[in-house]
Amino acid sequence: MIDILEFDARPDAVTPIGICAAPVAVPESETVLAVDRWGHRRAADIAERWQAADVQTSDLPVIADAHEALFSPSPVSAGRPADAKRAAWWKQLMETPEYRALHNQTMLEPELSEIAAAQVCREWAAYAEQQPEPPPPQPGQQPAAEPGSDGEPIKNTLTRMRSTAKALQQAQDDVETARNTSAGIGAGDAATLDPATLRAMFKRVRDDRLLRAIMDMAGRMRSLCRALQRSKVRHGRDDTVGVELGGDIARLVPSELLQLGCGIPEVELQALYRVATRRALCREYSGREKVGRGPIVVSVDESSSMHGDRITAAKGLALALAWLAHHQKRWIMLAGYSGDAKCTRYVAAPGTPKPDALLDWCSHMWNGGTVLDGPLATVPSWWPQVKPPKGKADHIIITDGAVSLPSALRDSYRAWAQAEQVKTYGIIIGCRDAGGIREVADRVWCLPSLDIDTAAVSEVLSI
Repeated sequence: MIDILEFDARPDAVTPIGICAAPVAVPESETVLAVDRWGHRRAADIAERWQAADVQTSDLPVIADAHEALFSPSPVSAGRPADAKRAAWWKQLMETPEYRALHNQTMLEPELSEIAAAQVCREWAAYAEQQPEPPPPQPGQQPAAEPGSDGEPIKNTLTRMRSTAKALQQAQDDVETARNTSAGIGAGDAATLDPATLRAMFKRVRDDRLLRAIMDMAGRMRSLCRALQRSKVRHGRDDTVGVELGGDIARLVPSELLQLGCGIPEVELQALYRVATRRALCREYSGREKVGRGPIVVSVDESSSMHGDRITAAKGLALALAWLAHHQKRWIMLAGYSGDAKCTRYVAAPGTPKPDALLDWCSHMWNGGTVLDGPLATVPSWWPQVKPPKGKADHIIITDGAVSLPSALRDSYRAWAQAEQVKTYGIIIGCRDAGGIREVADRVWCLPSLDIDTAAVSEVLSI
């Protein structure tokens, strides 16, 4: 082999036959993906945080691969991974639509990618334990087929596919739980929450069956709330300030209305398509709030008969309203009541969520029976203590009991609601009679169950 120190760059220069550059040997990589120094350092930091958790932390290359696959915008394969079994497992995982959907949520999100990586590492450790390395071949025997090759037994391929699918599903569930937890406690997006707080809240919700169910329901309620709030006209119609794309026929500009009724089928069809897809030109209105917005108050019955789906739906709706208060810059007040005047209380001003206190409120149950002293007497007594801003307030009372209401309590609540401009909503679950709630509420619904597709939920989430 000849080392070439100089070369002729002329186009007509000819390289002598037999003279070539020495091939460069590519070293084996301990990771499956190409991980830089920052990625390895990040893996060490993650392993240190996982010491107290039931996650495989001894294999730093595995953690580095998991973090790189979920955090990096464009992860690429290493040249020569040393572990062929792990390379085949990672290749199978990253070629699925489920991985791409998960990656879209965790990309460049440090906390979400770490949460998802924990499940991926945990499932890989379980797979590696169940699929030990085959013994070396005896003299004269053919070596076992490489994992992922055409000669691999179909049983091994199916086992690997089930393992990667399970890892992705569990990671997706954890990411959804983290997002729901962050939004449910009124912090908005998970990326805006303090990392240590998010990890602590996520672990608490993941390990508590009731809290996890409440957060899942809150996520569904919150999605509906977003859609309902987007469809509202913004702050009245005092002034026309411009033109925007939309599908509201009442706000279409004259040119769009003309095309809808011009009598030319092709033009009318295109105009209808723009309306259906919310791409038609509409007037944009703006106005000013005539009256300020007071707090949103939610009183949830915590009697023993509310256990199960009822309390899950009721507190999920309460968390969705807490999210709404956060985005409307309103105070949120949550009350849990049962058989006497005692109430659990959660109060937060706009932009000041209290994660631990909110999760404590969600997980609490008084049990016992139901009386209305809590929402109709105790909640009004909070006003002088809390001193919320003046303005129109909304009070949502959720219960599953049709209970009577003493006249003195009814009159005192009516007087307070009128003085503080409080609009009261009553939601009665599993009962056809609203009882005393009907005497104090502006709107009442008696529902067989509190579902996301009921008119009561839609109207309450539209406030």
